Amino acid sequence: MIPTVLTAQRDAITEFDNRLKEFFRLKARGVDPDILDEHELGVRKAYKTYRDKGIRDGRNKSDIAWSKQEMPEISNMKARFEAEDGPLEDKDGDVILRTRPR
Repeated sequence: MIPTVLTAQRDAITEFDNRLKEFFRLKARGVDPDILDEHELGVRKAYKTYRDKGIRDGRNKSDIAWSKQEMPEISNMKARFEAEDGPLEDKDGDVILRTRPR
């Protein structure tokens, strides 16, 4: 059997999914705020790559369909992150790379 290798686009999608899962796992455990801040920044950076290279601002239809099949929770986790920890993009569509205020 030939191993499956992720394309750069699918790798970006998978990384964003993994970052979100880890962030919520750490948040639920009540880790130190400095650690959570680092992971929040990781989510935000991964989102930028996910948006720019993974789904290419919605133009990458095949990988969007793949992500919905393989990671159906990604859109709900993204919505939860934004509801609890602030938007990922500003009104101009630029990714917000900041940690939450203390």
